[in-house]
Amino acid sequence: MNVRNIQAKKVADYSLVQSEQRLSLLLNNTEESFIILNSRLRITAYNRAAQEHSPYFFKEELQSGVSILDLVSPEDMETTINLFETVFEGAEVERETTSVCAGNHLHIYSHIYRPLINSDNDIFGVFITSKDITKRKIAEQQLKESEIRFKTIIQESFDAVIITDAEANIIYTSPSITNVLGYCTEELVGKNGFAYIHEDFLPASQEKFNELIVHPQNEQNIDVKMRHKNGAFQWIEVKGKNMSTNKYVQGILISLRDITDRKNAEELILLSEQRFKGLVQSGADMISILDTNYIVQYSSPTVKSIIGIDPVEHKGRGILENVHPDDYSYVKEKFDGLW
Repeated sequence: MNVRNIQAKKVADYSLVQSEQRLSLLLNNTEESFIILNSRLRITAYNRAAQEHSPYFFKEELQSGVSILDLVSPEDMETTINLFETVFEGAEVERETTSVCAGNHLHIYSHIYRPLINSDNDIFGVFITSKDITKRKIAEQQLKESEIRFKTIIQESFDAVIITDAEANIIYTSPSITNVLGYCTEELVGKNGFAYIHEDFLPASQEKFNELIVHPQNEQNIDVKMRHKNGAFQWIEVKGKNMSTNKYVQGILISLRDITDRKNAEELILLSEQRFKGLVQSGADMISILDTNYIVQYSSPTVKSIIGIDPVEHKGRGILENVHPDDYSYVKEKFDGLW
């Protein structure tokens, strides 16, 4: 009768079972899918995630012992065979698949195929990992579309956009800068923005720019005269915002709008008002401005010499108060005829 001490074997077997259980627990509690193939491309193992996600990239469910090629659609067969040939040559291959399921739901997966190599450096199978990257891909596409939309708006805008560093050196301009200042992007990048501002507006502009650096949370606005490529100075509305911490800007974002026509119109209006005021105040006739109820809103200084009332006191009074009763009906009729 032979008696053998199998205590060591029992311990080893128990340790192996525990190790396999831990590995199984690890593989079945991850979002990534794992599939192991032998040298004949037959499935030898897979985890729970692979079973759940396989309908999104295989035409049938996973089963041990089944060839992976039996699960591939005919249109993908040639590509898949070429892929495995590359893997069995020792290379790692990455591939993306896209499918649209019921309800028009999009599913995008990233697959990595790695050769399984034994201690003799022989390839005896393939290890496939798959990961759902749908959300990431959608986010990337949305970001790309947003960037294209922003770029289109910037390029087609009548306003120009420039980005400078903290010393006001220009590092970017939108193509529309040509519409505003006449320069092309290549002529401005690398130059200092203050070089194009009229000297009368330089101190105020530098102060506003420094505020952007010291207090980056505050936007700054200023109207200045800037030199056009043709040498003339024109009015530009400047708006600045510190976006140094924005990874897509990384600088001071400044928008420029040509307001020369508006400023010229404002100057003409002011000149016209001054001319009118001069005529009214220096004229010999009394001039009053009334509302629809004939209440005085303004009277020229001559009102005092004509009817003996100070212009300030005359404001707010009815213009008909000083009309003689005998003439009241006639005068009111004339005023009513104005409407």
